[in-house]
Amino acid sequence: QMEGLLAERRELLRRLEEVDAKLAAAEGVSRELASNEHRLEENMRHVSEELSQWLSTEGQKHEALCEEQRALAMASEVARAVEAEADGRFSAVTVAIRDCEELSGISAVLGAACVQADLRRFLVLRAAAAEAE
Repeated sequence: QMEGLLAERRELLRRLEEVDAKLAAAEGVSRELASNEHRLEENMRHVSEELSQWLSTEGQKHEALCEEQRALAMASEVARAVEAEADGRFSAVTVAIRDCEELSGISAVLGAACVQADLRRFLVLRAAAAEAE
């Protein structure tokens, strides 16, 4: 009976060694899984930070582009107003030049009429002075 118990004991020790080996392997896998899980969490945190930074940068770029677009729109409005003012002034100058050209012809006629009127007055005054003598 002793030999049976010793054989049973050897069998139990052999099985215990197998269980210890399986347990050690399972603990190794568990440690590896925990390490992988930790690295995965760190990687996810880094990716999240990088994505957040990228989104922030892109948002700032978008705001800068919107501001530039607003500035360009305002510059375009100012340019249109300046062009309209320039067109108005050009039209006014064109009309003034045409009026001056028309007046230059009229001024010669008016000048001649004035000279003739002065000549007549002079002749009338001369005749009156001759009669008075």
